Amino acid sequence: MRFHRHFLLAAGVSLAPAQGPSATEYSAKVVLLERISRFVEWPAPPQPSERGGPFILAVVGRSPFGDELEAYFLTHKVKGRAVSVKYFRGPKDLGPCDLLFISSSEEARLPDILQQVAKRPTLTVGDSDGYAARGVMVNIIRDQAHLGFEVNLSAAKAAGIQLASSFLQVAKKR
Repeated sequence: MRFHRHFLLAAGVSLAPAQGPSATEYSAKVVLLERISRFVEWPAPPQPSERGGPFILAVVGRSPFGDELEAYFLTHKVKGRAVSVKYFRGPKDLGPCDLLFISSSEEARLPDILQQVAKRPTLTVGDSDGYAARGVMVNIIRDQAHLGFEVNLSAAKAAGIQLASSFLQVAKKR
């Protein structure tokens, strides 16, 4: 639990208890996407975007972030690289990306999305109940006023993605 609080303090955001996701919660999740990437090692050879280009962070489905992703990543880098934010409507539109946030609007199409990225070293992240159990690598969960993580190690290993042990110590494993 200490780690979860540390993330929120580092983000400068605290969450008030609420029934559903709030703008404040999604502001914190924007920061968490960058923080999570610090604990990830992508396999070699690097993604095409890694060959001197930007880190590609993509959202599939309806974005819950509004303009906050672009605003945040104008001034923050991932792994020392500028960030390019892309949006995809659905599984058939998916292009190369380093981190793919799967919106809750895509719950019914989750198997198709995961199949499309299965052969790619793409970190999949979501924030919907059961996503980790269904194959998403990192699922951001809310525990009262704190954000935590569920991790699907099998999915990460299958993609050749390594998650740092310090991250795994505080995550729920599925």
